[in-house]
Amino acid sequence: MSIYAMRYQVLCLGVNEGPGGSTLRFAEKDATDIYNVFTSALGPPRARGYCDTAEDANRQSVLARLRELARQPPEFLLLYFSGHGSKEGILLSDGLLEFSVLAQRLRAINTRTTLIIFDTCHAAAYGGFVREGDVAGVGDYEDELAWAKMLAQSRPGTRMLFSTSATTLSHEATGNGRFTSAFLDALNKAPADMGSETNFVSALQAFKVTHRLMTSRWGGGQVPQKLGKLADFPLVKSQAEQSVGSAEITNTSHAKGISLDLDYVIRGRRQVATTLSVTLVDGFGTTIFTVSQTVSPTSAEHLEACTITAPADILRRHSHLRTVLESGGSVPAYWNIVIQDQRDRPLAEWVHNSNYKRSAPRTS
Repeated sequence: MSIYAMRYQVLCLGVNEGPGGSTLRFAEKDATDIYNVFTSALGPPRARGYCDTAEDANRQSVLARLRELARQPPEFLLLYFSGHGSKEGILLSDGLLEFSVLAQRLRAINTRTTLIIFDTCHAAAYGGFVREGDVAGVGDYEDELAWAKMLAQSRPGTRMLFSTSATTLSHEATGNGRFTSAFLDALNKAPADMGSETNFVSALQAFKVTHRLMTSRWGGGQVPQKLGKLADFPLVKSQAEQSVGSAEITNTSHAKGISLDLDYVIRGRRQVATTLSVTLVDGFGTTIFTVSQTVSPTSAEHLEACTITAPADILRRHSHLRTVLESGGSVPAYWNIVIQDQRDRPLAEWVHNSNYKRSAPRTS
């Protein structure tokens, strides 16, 4: 399989409020968060797709999306839905999309592999509408070519991940649904179990970690379910062993007052959360202040310019600095700059030295 011919399509749907259903808080955010991971630097190369939420996730629109996919089928299709569900179907913004109709429309899409993820009540009820022959074997990379190789070796058919069984309810947590919250953590933190030179997290590994996290956080009331062969299908690049991408601090210079102008670049981490931490320390080893911010790069090479400014009351809170400055003395200090991944591993580090006086500082 040529990597350039491979098409990986993502369709994420999230509905907080549908006819007859109570209002959910995080279903639409669930869909957006999942879409961002699978179309990020962690996901398969050249993954494309749609994230439809609220009114845009209606029956007519979803069926139109599926018809278009049937006309131009991708090699691989990931369908995710978060919202209300029943044993009969999923609740879109304008009404129920029956599992029987959904299964029929998906069967018409001639993909090599389809991955279905539902975060709804009675989610696993969908499995009853899938023919056994459709399922991929019931049972148990940095380099784009490595992705293609792993995908090509996976067994054709459908794989399914469900937030709960056909007879139980799903629940929301803080910021996401319980299942999606644990699944996102698994995608971002699970150790690799596929590949050699490039380490991938398989669908089975993600399921196992999700199951463990849900059990430890919320007990056994909501237990995720799976269907199909998951061990041979890669979902994302693993960040457990090493960071994805890189970063570089390209320029630092003094700004007005106790401030620092900072330029940096983050490469190969599109839509992967990255932390910028800046700490100002005086010559006595006392931390004057620390600031951190999370950056989600929007491109493969993300350029950023910012100014880090000390709080306005910094001299009041550090009287020894004010005393030295008011007496005409100088305060040597340094700015410690670190760009980190989500496991606090440095991607780039830099120290900018300053010598502050009442007028202007000398810097290096």
